[in-house]
Amino acid sequence: MQSLIFGLARAACPIGMGAMMWIMMRGRNKNTATADSQSPQQIEQLRAELDQLRADHATAALH
Repeated sequence: MQSLIFGLARAACPIGMGAMMWIMMRGRNKNTATADSQSPQQIEQLRAELDQLRADHATAALH
């Protein structure tokens, strides 16, 4: 009986790690589809922000 408990305890770690990896991989696939659909809007927003920062930096360099 003691060896059975020891064997279950030893198997718990690899089984738990496998379950966590499976859950994380499932979550990654869902997030990539959402991120791809928002990507063009986000790129435009970041480009506008970059242009604004460059303009502010150029203005600050002149003063």
